[in-house]
Amino acid sequence: KELGIGLSTLDYYKTQWRKQGYDCWDMGLRIIGTKAFWDPVEFTKWLYEYKVKNKPTTVMEQTENKALITFIRRNTTYGT
Repeated sequence: KELGIGLSTLDYYKTQWRKQGYDCWDMGLRIIGTKAFWDPVEFTKWLYEYKVKNKPTTVMEQTENKALITFIRRNTTYGT
């Protein structure tokens, strides 16, 4: 919801990922009991690595991207 990715798109990504022989754990999917949760840091990294088409090319853009990932890591809480 936060990223604007529809459930059907997410299901498509998961299906394609599994067809390639990978595990959804690598995407950030965590199964706890009977519920599925997404690790926001891992999922963001996976999206960046495998789905972003306009990756930063200059040193400044790469630095900003690293700062964004660091910001997400520091400001993500795993509530109970």
